[in-house]
Amino acid sequence: MNLRRCTSLARRQRHAAYDTHCDFPKGRFVVYVGDERACHVVPINVLSRPEFLDLLRHAEEEFGFGHDMGLTIPCDEDAFRSLMAG
Repeated sequence: MNLRRCTSLARRQRHAAYDTHCDFPKGRFVVYVGDERACHVVPINVLSRPEFLDLLRHAEEEFGFGHDMGLTIPCDEDAFRSLMAG
């Protein structure tokens, strides 16, 4: 799976505008992962993967979806990368 992190410029913009300027192609979206809230651009087809849906349910339980910081995944970044690679 093609998973990439946002650039440092996009990360600076994210802090200023909550990911409205993160440069990524159509068919992808941004998630923030781990304690450092590392920005990752993921393909939209991950929404059909049961493992990712489990992460979304966990995110909803922990953070809810009604906040301005974007979609935050409560998962260790290395574990997230491993999950997305599999």
